[in-house]
Amino acid sequence: MPTASRRKYSRYDQQELPLMGSLSSYVNAQQSGELDISSIDADIINTHLGILIPDTFPARHNLHKYWGKKPANVFSKCISFFSKEGELVLDPFCGSGITVVEAIIEKRKAVGFDLNPFAVYLTETLIAGNKCEEIDHAAATIMAELLPHLYDIYGSRCILCGAEVIPRSFGWHKEELVSVRYNCTKCKKKLEHLPTDEDLRKASAQYEVSCPDMEMYYGWEMQKLKRRKIEKFSDLFTPRNLLVLSRLWSLISQVEDEVCQRFLKLTFTANLAQSSRMIADYKENAGGPSWKINCYWLPADWQELNVLHYFKNRLVRTKAAVNELKEVLPDNAANWGKVLIHDSRKKFASLQDNSVDYILTDPPYGGEGIQYGELSMLWNLWLGFHEDLDAEVAFNPYRNKSEVDYAAGLKKVFAEAYRLLKPGRWMSVTFNNKDIKVWNSLISACKDSGFELVVVAPIRRSAPSLTESVMTKAPKSDVLIHFRKPDGSIKRHVFSKGLFNVFDETLRLTHEIVYKKGFAHSSDILDALTVEWFTFQYSVENGKTDGELTLHTVNDVLAQSSQFKCLHKISKQIDEKFWIHANRGDANHEIAVNTD
Repeated sequence: MPTASRRKYSRYDQQELPLMGSLSSYVNAQQSGELDISSIDADIINTHLGILIPDTFPARHNLHKYWGKKPANVFSKCISFFSKEGELVLDPFCGSGITVVEAIIEKRKAVGFDLNPFAVYLTETLIAGNKCEEIDHAAATIMAELLPHLYDIYGSRCILCGAEVIPRSFGWHKEELVSVRYNCTKCKKKLEHLPTDEDLRKASAQYEVSCPDMEMYYGWEMQKLKRRKIEKFSDLFTPRNLLVLSRLWSLISQVEDEVCQRFLKLTFTANLAQSSRMIADYKENAGGPSWKINCYWLPADWQELNVLHYFKNRLVRTKAAVNELKEVLPDNAANWGKVLIHDSRKKFASLQDNSVDYILTDPPYGGEGIQYGELSMLWNLWLGFHEDLDAEVAFNPYRNKSEVDYAAGLKKVFAEAYRLLKPGRWMSVTFNNKDIKVWNSLISACKDSGFELVVVAPIRRSAPSLTESVMTKAPKSDVLIHFRKPDGSIKRHVFSKGLFNVFDETLRLTHEIVYKKGFAHSSDILDALTVEWFTFQYSVENGKTDGELTLHTVNDVLAQSSQFKCLHKISKQIDEKFWIHANRGDANHEIAVNTD
């Protein structure tokens, strides 16, 4: 019977030695033909690719919100590692387009599929970024048309000097306006006052507005709206914000340059949630106002944001993205990439068997994962796109999509990926979930398709999401899994049975990490545990797991053990703790603090 230790697939023990400097020498050898990509093995990946540390998003991928975006630098390094210039890279779940865009930047041909029309629109626009001209002039013309009318819609008077001001936001408690917030240019102060009668009159004004609208779709991510009896998407906005949005959309749609219009429309959709009633009025320090949780909702205390003020802020990001794309994209970028609305479960006839050189994808995570289609409905509504939610690979009880449906969808996608990939070439997949059943869906899909597992490793996070911060059972790192399509040179060794004991493996891995580093963070232990579990489960046919793969489980196991002790809790938001051997003194506390 196999044990869960010392598996060749895991490279978690490389975490302190990423060896990124050797990646360039490897790529040079690969490009010159000195190294055949099909001959890559786990040792080469461990040595030359290493543990990939995410950077913050470059401007091009900071243009628009898209749930679950992965680090662009990690994807770029994988593309350079597993493919050569001029080769074809495929992403069957292209999402926000990171694989496609980075592949083109690295001078690869790229194809991306997605069922979500918004994802395709966003990716196509990014590819055309180096052809965007006159965006400054177009934006200035639009703002000049709308700004003179803002005082009649939002305007107030400074509580100190009486000067006319255009508030940047308004605080509401349910249906009651409670605060007016603005910057007074005369007083040169950021101020706030209780609403006057004039403020209340303007806030309650009704307008005749023509804008895209439809009845609310009560999917999984809309259940909070159903309880609040929200009937239409337009109900997410105040009447005056809806008025400004409709006028702004009309002016953007009149911009003649197609690429420029696309970028302005994305600036608009990026600002839609901020223009809605979904922006909570947090009292504590929670960053700027934004759509922070992955559902539609109406908080009791919320902010009504000045549409044009925040649209202007978004324009800064848009212009930065355009300028960066002009620098990094090849002149003929549009000829290097193709993005299509396509159901990746089905055969794509335009691509022949064994025609793709590398696949890099981030599939939907199933379970209680992100419902991409539902969360994109507001954007698609304004853009005039229809979504085929029935074909989405997802688990969603509100759409009668079961865990079986999700697993079957993944199997079809990876079977098609296997058909398209050349023998001896590579597929990299990022994944995470707190539910072992969902992990098993991915394992079955890849194993049954014929892929060989070679290396698994965590992707470090630059910062936890809000969901990760408030849920102790939420996974803390994504896992990057490298598979290979056999060319006859690899034989898979499969054991008939085995047991993965979470308690025992947690203690063993904590020993290893503490031995190397002198300490261990809870999330590092969970990363190692997830990697070991996945490689174990892939090597057996009927593997069983005793325990859950969660941060809570890790801390609970170590708290029960006399071998380790917790020096302190690292984060106030998440259940992240700092562990050392129980026989070490508190002198290590200073070291612990300095390593955070």
